[in-house]
This record gives sequence, structure tokens and C-alpha cells, in this order.
Amino acid sequence: MIARNLDLVRTDFAFVTMTLARTAAEAGLLLRSLEQLGAFERQVIVTDGSGESAFGERLAALPGVSVNRSVFGPGLLGQIRTSMQAACAAGVPRIFYTEPDKLGFFETGLGSMIDGLERVDRTGVHLAARTDDAFATFPAIQRHTEQTINELTAQVVGVRGDYSYGPFVMPAALAPSIIALDEDVGWGWRHFAFVRARQMGMAVTLHHGPYECPPEQRVENQAERLHRVTQLEQNSRGLLLAQQGGR
Repeated sequence: MIARNLDLVRTDFAFVTMTLARTAAEAGLLLRSLEQLGAFERQVIVTDGSGESAFGERLAALPGVSVNRSVFGPGLLGQIRTSMQAACAAGVPRIFYTEPDKLGFFETGLGSMIDGLERVDRTGVHLAARTDDAFATFPAIQRHTEQTINELTAQVVGVRGDYSYGPFVMPAALAPSIIALDEDVGWGWRHFAFVRARQMGMAVTLHHGPYECPPEQRVENQAERLHRVTQLEQNSRGLLLAQQGGR
């Protein structure tokens, strides 16, 4: 589905994301996902951490996709900060962040969210969030850690719901606070952003949908458990950092 109001194509918002293709299968998924994202005819700003020229060339060949190399180091947050900085340089008033591997969301949920953004407060932050039934399809350790940070974030932001699915739209005015973060905040940058948005007087709104876990991501093993616990630690750090007024 392509957003209907093409007058907003280059002025309303840009997508920002990052890529890291460690295997051929990952590369294929990311390319399919970003091709689908590009179909919405907004600029797609990617910072690639793969260091693999052939993959980067295939990315850059996708319509509407601009590829950057991180200017803040090789880590996850360095990629995010680089993409945010590029979006600010492009002069868009809003930034739509998403992880690049959410092909199912791009195919079934993104179009309606984009259409809905034309009718909401453009000075606020708007998150795609999972319904309870959709959340239940995710692995147990992921549900446990994400429910924990969701509850902590809700207490600070003042709105209950799912803060951990991923995609969200924000005013570009929030980006400098994210760009200033240190790399060790990691995944906690998102929860930092939600608290900072409230501190800046922005409304935070959650838009729930049936965004189920892809079947191939329902495996729970030791590596997955460690990843989720690490994310919880980083998310908590970002939440605390924003409340302390730090970076």
C-alpha cells in the first residue's frame, strides 16, 4: 500500500533506520524489507554497519534509499545517530524510525499508520504498539523483559502500553537529544527519547495493532535470552538517564 497524499512525500517525514547484514539470508530480508519501505515514497535514510560493499551497493540501488556510513562509530547507536543527523540535514519536520527487518509490519500495518499520521498532532510522538494478543506470540523471555520496561516507561511517561515494538514517529526537534547520547546507551535510546519528549512538552501516543512475532523469530535459546537481558539493561539505563537530565 502506498500512502495516498503524495504532496507530503518529501516534506512530511523521512524514514530512518540502520542495517547490519551478517549472513546472506539477513541481507536478502533487509533488502526485501527496505524495498517495501521505499514503496511508500518517502526518503529512506539508512546507515549501514555491514562494511560489505556489494550489500551497500544493492541498498543504494533501491528507489528512495540513501546509504550512509556511521560518523559516530560502528555500534548500533552510532548508526542511529548518523541516520538522525542525516534526516535533520535534509530538513524534514518529522522522523519515522523503524528497525529494518519488520517486513510484516511494512506489508500490513505501515500504510494505515501513515494514513493516520495525517490526522494526528504533528508535534507529538506516535508509536506502533502491539495488542495483547499479538504480544503473546513473542518468546517468553522477550515478553518478560519488554513487559518490565513497558511498565517502568509507562510510570514515567504517564501512558500505559507497549513501548518496545519498535517503529515510532517523532518531531525532528527531538533528534538533537538523541544525537548527543553516548554509545553505551545502546537500545535504551528509544526509551530515553520517550521520556525526553514528555520533558519537552510533546504528547506520547500509542497506536496498537495486531503485530505478531514472525514465525522465524519465535525461537528462544541462550543467545536470545542474553540479548533480551542486555536490552533490558540498556533500556533501563536510557530511562534513568533521561530522568537525570543526562546524555
